[in-house]
Amino acid sequence: MSTTEERDAERRRSAEKALRRETTVRRIKDIVWSAVIASVITIIVVLSLGWLTTQSVVEKAREEGEKRTRGIKGKHLPGEI
Repeated sequence: MSTTEERDAERRRSAEKALRRETTVRRIKDIVWSAVIASVITIIVVLSLGWLTTQSVVEKAREEGEKRTRGIKGKHLPGEI
């Protein structure tokens, strides 16, 4: 093999190696971005469910408080309130 052919072959190998590296880096970036997006979506869903649960508990507590308040007001004699 002549030196020109050897250099051409080496350039081809180098170009193929660079292409493989670029493809691998792209795949890794895609995987990382997918994980980040999935994490953000999970956090949003969990926080939303927690907020909805909290709102439900607060609403029930308000209703309970109103019932107790009505009960307390009903136990007083007229003129005491």
